[in-house]
Amino acid sequence: MYRSWQIDGYGDIILQANVEDTTLGVQEYGLEKLGCRDRRAKMGAGRKEYRRPKVKLNTLERAKLLKSRGYVVLPDPTDPDVVKAYKAGSFHEFERHSRVGWSRKKDS
Repeated sequence: MYRSWQIDGYGDIILQANVEDTTLGVQEYGLEKLGCRDRRAKMGAGRKEYRRPKVKLNTLERAKLLKSRGYVVLPDPTDPDVVKAYKAGSFHEFERHSRVGWSRKKDS
């Protein structure tokens, strides 16, 4: 719709995607199926200030779920020693961080 009213040829719709979107194929979908011609990789505050946790997780179950979805979770909620320490009350929360972006090559 935007392009049909575009008179002078300047400007466009830019697809913005973060690391998680890349894993889910959002950029490929936008470029191949929706006709987007430009894209921008988004780096959030977690990328710039990597020492500060992005999200605190208060349960082991939530920490395991987010790790299974590809997030970096510290300490590792799938490590049996970590699970034992958490259940013993040695610590009370996990930290979820986004992954640092990377380039993916599409399979042929």
